[in-house]
Order: sequence, then C-alpha cells, then structure tokens
Amino acid sequence: FIACLACAWHALVRAQRSGTAHLPDDDDAALVRKYFSRNTNKAKVKAWLERDKAVTFPPKVKPPLLQGQATGLFSTRTPHRPNPIGLTLARLEAVEASRRRLIVSGIDLCDATPILDIKPFVPGDVPQFAPQFASWVGSENHKLWKVQFTENALAQLGALVSSGATKFFRTADELTLAIEQVLCLDVRAVHQGRGSASAGSEEPVMHQCVVDGVQVHMLLDGSERQAQVESACAYDSSLLPPV
Repeated sequence: FIACLACAWHALVRAQRSGTAHLPDDDDAALVRKYFSRNTNKAKVKAWLERDKAVTFPPKVKPPLLQGQATGLFSTRTPHRPNPIGLTLARLEAVEASRRRLIVSGIDLCDATPILDIKPFVPGDVPQFAPQFASWVGSENHKLWKVQFTENALAQLGALVSSGATKFFRTADELTLAIEQVLCLDVRAVHQGRGSASAGSEEPVMHQCVVDGVQVHMLLDGSERQAQVESACAYDSSLLPPV
C-alpha cells in the first residue's frame, strides 16, 4: 500500500516569528521555497552537509516516466537530492497580516512542510522565450489517469467532511476534487509498478493514501490508467503509519 500524506489544494502558510506580512493588494502569485522534510535519506543528507567524504549521491536517477532508464539527477525534480529544497509557484488567495499568515492554493507540498522563504512572482520571472522540454517529460506515460468514485465512497467522503474529519476542505466536492487531483498523477512508487516498462499487463491492485485526514482506499489499474476510489474512513495511524 501507499502512505501518501497529500498536499492541501487550498492551504495555509504561517509565519513562524513575529512581524507583519507586507504584500501589495494586487499580488496574486508567490514563489514558495520549501524543505523536503519527509525524505527517507535524511541521515545521508546530514552526513553530506557535515562534509563526510564517504557520502556520495548518484549522478543519475530513474524517473518513473523513463520506464527504467536513467537521466541526470539535476534534470529531474526528485526530492532526493544533495540539497533537499524545492520551489513552488502558488496562487496567493489572501493576506491576513494581523494573524501573520498567507492563504495560498495550487501548491504541491505536504501539510506541515517547513517553508524556507516566500518571494513575489514578478514580470521578470516570466520567460521571454518559448521553453523547450525534454521529450520524456511529455511522453505518453505522462498522461493523467481517469479517476472514478463508487457511490459508497462518495457517501463516506460526504459524511467525513460533515463530521469535521478534514482540516482544509469544507465541502465534499472540494475533498473529492483534491483526491481526484492527487490520484490522476499516479501516486504509486516505482517499486509498486509506476513507470514499469511492462505496464499494460498488470492486474488492478488495491492501494491506500491519506488526503487531509481521510484514508482513501482505491483500486489502481495501471494498464487502463484508471483509479477507482472504493471507500474512505478517518485516518488511522495504526493501520497506515505516517511517512
């Protein structure tokens, strides 16, 4: 199964020290710099930062879209890198200066991810040329999955939202959309079949993930690129340990 603590579609970034957020009222985008706090190689990164000469990072990695082939680490967005820092372009929904917080959406980070910095998105950040992308980024393997929900799952999701089980989503429609946006990207790990060159011959397999405090059980069919949400319940860490 998968233990995926998914990001919130409409989330909160909170300042950690006293002060007031000074942002123009007409700004609607921000660059958010983050730390990949849920990586599984923290000990290795710590040793590398302490200049342990015995620690090295592989120059190449195997992204799922390359189906087993390798490419340079810095040509990918793998979080397992020497400096585990990422950058996200987020939409700025609101500024609550008195409470020292920003409301942002469109982010790709987990709840409680440490935020290192926030910068405005300015005209100079918009490319003045037509960017070109590696062919494998736009390959067939990058197509979004089709996501379906059983009637039972929809009823359970609605009940969970009504009971206050969610932190970020206030309606069943919002939660359902967030789950769909997560599952359409194929959330399996590589060792679970994602990016497999033999895709097409695999049988549907039950997986589970966590989205905003809701444990989602879904049937994933890699050959058809389809995910069907079968059921949902409140997150139980004894059944699905946190990452």
